[in-house]
Amino acid sequence: MITDKGEFIYKFICLYLEENGYPPTVREIAEEAECCVSIVFKKLNQLEKLGLISRKNSPRAIKVTGYKFVKVS
Repeated sequence: MITDKGEFIYKFICLYLEENGYPPTVREIAEEAECCVSIVFKKLNQLEKLGLISRKNSPRAIKVTGYKFVKVS
């Protein structure tokens, strides 16, 4: 089950991807969600367990499952 904060973070990641072409950092997510970085890590772990995102060990290595970014020039 996704929490309100988790849903907010998920939607922010998707919007950020659409606007910038790359995912936000954990600090950027924390600023937008008005919470501390440790909470963001917990929420990202929850989103990953739910299969909504996948991550690697890098600041911007968040991939939204099923999300395909297509840049129109």
